[in-house]
Formats: sequence, C-alpha cells, structure tokens
Amino acid sequence: MRLGFIIAVMSLLFHLSGIAATIYVPDTHATIQAAINASSDGDTIIVRSGTYVENIDLMGKAITLKSETGPGRTTIDGNKAGSTVKIHSGEGSDTVLEGFTITNGTGHQSGPYIYGGGIYCMDSSPTITDNLITGNKIEDDGGGIYCAGSSTPIITKNVIKENIAERNGGAISCGYDTTALITFNVIMENKCDSYGGGIWCTRCSPTISNNLITGNYADYGEGGGIACHNGVSVVISGNVISRNESGRYGGGIYCWGTPAVIMDNIIAGNDSSTGGGIYCRYRSKAKIMNNLIMCNTASRGGGLSFLDDSTTIINNTITANSASGSGGGLYCDDSHPVVSNTILWDNSAPSGLEIYVESGSPTVTYSDVKGGWAGTGNIDSDPLFVDAALLDCHLTVNSPCKDSGDSSAVPPTLLNDFEGDSRIADGNVDMGCDEFHTHLYSLGSVEPGRWISIRVIGSPGEPVVLVLGSGIQDPPYQTSYGYFHLQLPIVSQYPLGAVSPDGFLSLNCTIPGSWQPGEEYPYQALVGALVPGSELSNLMVLTVE
Repeated sequence: MRLGFIIAVMSLLFHLSGIAATIYVPDTHATIQAAINASSDGDTIIVRSGTYVENIDLMGKAITLKSETGPGRTTIDGNKAGSTVKIHSGEGSDTVLEGFTITNGTGHQSGPYIYGGGIYCMDSSPTITDNLITGNKIEDDGGGIYCAGSSTPIITKNVIKENIAERNGGAISCGYDTTALITFNVIMENKCDSYGGGIWCTRCSPTISNNLITGNYADYGEGGGIACHNGVSVVISGNVISRNESGRYGGGIYCWGTPAVIMDNIIAGNDSSTGGGIYCRYRSKAKIMNNLIMCNTASRGGGLSFLDDSTTIINNTITANSASGSGGGLYCDDSHPVVSNTILWDNSAPSGLEIYVESGSPTVTYSDVKGGWAGTGNIDSDPLFVDAALLDCHLTVNSPCKDSGDSSAVPPTLLNDFEGDSRIADGNVDMGCDEFHTHLYSLGSVEPGRWISIRVIGSPGEPVVLVLGSGIQDPPYQTSYGYFHLQLPIVSQYPLGAVSPDGFLSLNCTIPGSWQPGEEYPYQALVGALVPGSELSNLMVLTVE
C-alpha cells in the first residue's frame, strides 16, 4: 500500500514538472483506460502480463502503450462490446500501440455501418506494431483493423489472423483518403463475405509491402488476398501472397478501377473463379512488374485475367498456373494488355495454355511464350530454370531468356529484380522476374533440426565457399570481387563443391539444434578461387523461426 502511494505521488510530480513519466498497469491504475486517462503526451504506459477485459480509447494522446512481456502474455479483450481499441482523435505516429493480443472486438458504429473489430482508426496516424490481432468479428468492414480519413497509420510487424468481416476486409480495411503503410505483417486466415479476405482498400492510397498474406478467403466476393476498388494510388510490393481464395474474382489480388503498382511479389497457390493470381477490370491500368506468378488456379485466367483493362506487364515470370476453362497463364476479355520481357511457360488449360483472348488485342514483345506468340523479339524456348520441378524459377547461365529482353521497356524506376538484384546486369535486360546474377539463397524452413537447401547460381565448374560472418557490415566493403557484406572476424568457412554444368549448386543441410528462434546468421559465398574474375554473391541472412 505504501509503495503504491509513493509511485502515485512520483507519477504526479513527473507530470507537474513536464517530464515524461512511465506508468505501470495495474500497479498505479487498475485498468489500461484509467492509465490512459491519467497520462500526458510523451508518457509510456507499460502493461503487466494478464488479460484486461476492456475497450480502450487512446484519446488523441501522444503516448506509447505497450505490454511488458509481449502479445503471448498480455491480452486486451473487447468482450464483444465494440472496438477493442479506438484511435480516432487525431493521433500521430508518436502514438504507439505495441505488444498486445487484441481480441473479441465487434466494432464502432458510424452512421449505418460498423467498422473496426479489433482496432478502429479514423483520421489518425498511429504506429501499430508487434501485436497479435485475432478473433475479432465485425458486421461491416475491417475485422482486424479499420483505418480511414486523411491519415497515414503505420501498421507493421503484427500478426493479424482469424478475424472476420461480414462485408469487406477480413484483416484490414482501408478507406477514403488514407495513405496507410502496411508493412512486414503476417496476415493469415482471415475471412470476409465480399471484398478483401486479407486487405480491402477503397478510394485511398495505401502502401502494402513486405507482408506474408496467406490463407485468406473472400467468400462470394473478390480479392482473397487483397482487393482494391477505385483506388487513387495503391502500391503492392515485396509481398508473398499465397493460398488465398475468392468465390468470384482475383484469388490473390483484385483491382477495380485502380492504377495499382504491383511489383516484386511472389503470388502463388491462390484460387478463384476468374483470375487465380491477379484480376484487373474497369480500366485499372495497373503496372504489374517483377512478379513471380505461379501455381494459381481458376476457371479462366489461372495466372492473370483482365476485363475492360489496359494493364502494363513487364518482367514477370508466369508459370505452372492452370485454368479449368481458358487461359492457363493469361486471359483477356475486351482488354489490351501490353506484355514485355515476360516468361509465360508451362501453364495449362483446355484452351489457351499460355494466353487466351476472348476479345481485345494484347501486345506481346520480347517474351518467352511456350508454343510461340506473334510479336517482336518473342521466343519459344525452355527458359532453363534452376529447378522447375521444385518451382525454383531463377535463371541459369545458359538460359535463352538471359540478355534477351527489351531494355527500353524497363522504366527508370525499375532498378532491381524481384529479389533485389540489379535489374540490368550485362548490358541488356533478361526476360522474367529474375535477372541472372551470381546468387546465394536457401529453400526451406529455418528451424532447428529441419533441413534446408543452400543454392548458388554461377558459372559451371567454379568452386564455391560459403562464409559465415560475425555480423553484417553496413555499408559493405567494396572489393575487387564485389561487395563484402560480412563483419569480421569470419566465424567459419564451408567449401560446398563446384557449380554444376547446369549452372547451379544445391546442397541440403540440417539447421543445428543449438540455434535459437530469432537468431540471425549472415552468409556470403565466394564463387571461384581467390583470383581475379571470381565473384562474391549477395548477402543471405538465415533467421531462425
């Protein structure tokens, strides 16, 4: 009792002196809302482990509200009594919500609609980070998060899973003028009835980048992973968009009247009636660049489908998609897409294995189309992927797609390929999402006791040494072999053998049982002996799951 009194007095003195205070819940305030009420701009509220059954409002305050022990041990339970968290009083990026499980929210009523099951964010730009947002259900839009208005909320490093919107945006709904930054989140197994099983955006300009968007479902609507409607400017980049489903259009991505930039994504294993990977309609004029679009399924347009649209398609690899009706790779209906520097290979359908034109006039140039397609610079040759059976679509040194594209079709903003290597390496651009480079990467889950495949692309016969550094050197050192990204001292070196005649080396290895989740191990490979002409690969960081 005496200690609690002393802490309360000290907190009051901090406020009177204008010094930012740290407030603990439930030490000095029994509830989170009581602590928010007592706080001032600049304060930090730290919430001890436990479940707090309440609906909180951040009240426009520039405070940091965070848990002490993370979302696994600290829960805010909305008790089905409205939005679990409301942020709607002009909060800025210095209002931070961090480290909670946010659950059991049912939304905030605005006019005839109910929005934002877990978090309702209106005309505010908070930072929402490192939370688990799950088990929220909403009648209208934004099962997990709803954001709208003239605002730029930062939604980053959250896990947003198993939320339900009976209308739009199972995980996140973005509406009306917001420029939300949605980055580095895991968005999985959310559901909606209409638009955007994962993310729904309308009349706004969000940036959706570097997320894992997987297993989301739009029941009888559009956009299993992402749905964009009348967007002003939408950027969808660097995401893995996989195993999403929609009942009608766009298993992975759906665009309606939205000039979206869709680039550097892996769009794989999605399913829809039309447009398994991507569906664009009503003069979206999207720019689809540097994507790996593979193993998607639909009745029409396994990979991509277009209706009344003139999309630009540059440097994509579209492979192993299937349609039960028409257009295994690409389906056109009253559309005029412009396709360049793209690989369409091993897609399947009863009609139009690679491209099917219902109506319209696609322009295809400098592309590798299986079975051939009329157009300047087009070829019909096996692209010689590293491992087509395992869907590894990196190009090998002898690929006919290497240096065979049209460099003039590459916009000046397209500086890199789908995984960050420089886009034009040898004077002329390659076809497909991958630009040929000496490259180091891994396939498989980085979990103790599990195996992964370490792979190196390079010149046949060159010896390869894998090097583990003690950290990452940023910026890297420039050497005669290329950039060296590793901090000294070198921890260990592993001779892997030589690059095969096919132009790559693959070695299966087991992750050590001593590695712990969250640890990072930076590697780089030297391809060739330590003599002029040898090359250092890119940096590869194995992060333990």
